[in-house]
Amino acid sequence: FLMADRRGTTTEKIQYYGSFPGSGVHISLNPIGMAPCSGNCIKDYVMDWVDNFSNNKWPNWMTGGEDMSRFASRFPANFSRPFYMLSMLLPGTPIIYYGDEIGMTDLKATTEHVTTGLMQWENSTNAGWNCTNDCYNGVNSDFSTINVAAQMNKAGSLYEFIKGLSSLRTEDAFRYGEYHTAVTSNNIFSFVREFDGVTGYLVAINFGDNAETHDYTSSHGTIQSTATAVKTTGSDVGFSVDDDVETESLRLSPLQGIVVSWDFKAKEL
Repeated sequence: FLMADRRGTTTEKIQYYGSFPGSGVHISLNPIGMAPCSGNCIKDYVMDWVDNFSNNKWPNWMTGGEDMSRFASRFPANFSRPFYMLSMLLPGTPIIYYGDEIGMTDLKATTEHVTTGLMQWENSTNAGWNCTNDCYNGVNSDFSTINVAAQMNKAGSLYEFIKGLSSLRTEDAFRYGEYHTAVTSNNIFSFVREFDGVTGYLVAINFGDNAETHDYTSSHGTIQSTATAVKTTGSDVGFSVDDDVETESLRLSPLQGIVVSWDFKAKEL
């Protein structure tokens, strides 16, 4: 498995895939840039890659890496769940830099260098690492509260939220299904994932600063007017799992997201 880590434009990154299958890398890394990023910004980030989909240009959505500030240091805390909902359910491979799944922040950062710190496993000496005087890369002082053990099996934690998205990714519509962009605006980015014969999904997220209400059925023909809530970014969205959601008048406030589903309906000939 070969990856290219090339900073530059999307066009420059995509060149590393080669001109035909097997002639280049399997993945050219695609980290999201710096804050802020509204609906139109997200649309540009996604569509630059969607427009280049092909058998030998597999997309990926990356939170960050060792040469940039951590995701939670670059973006507000309430941006994490909307972005993970997006990246985990788009076609392609989500790449989460270690520790981003629990909201770790930079250990220290200067204009020339970022130290991301050791993985914070638990609230014990050196966050669970067996090192004495000098732990390589260091341990952030917030490890007592931000660690894997504290979030594992804790309802509502970022870790469990991402774990739930990982489970949702196993559905056929996300594994094999088609991608269709739905409603987009300065605030909203949404898309449909569907596969013949199985449940279809709408993923709708507000990345902006203002609430918006939209009729999503008009953006793609298979979206049903009444759908079922599957997952949200939080309780503030106003829907619980299995609630009915009227997609003809779905309102999302800033940094809220929802996934809804509907049963497959064969197209009339």
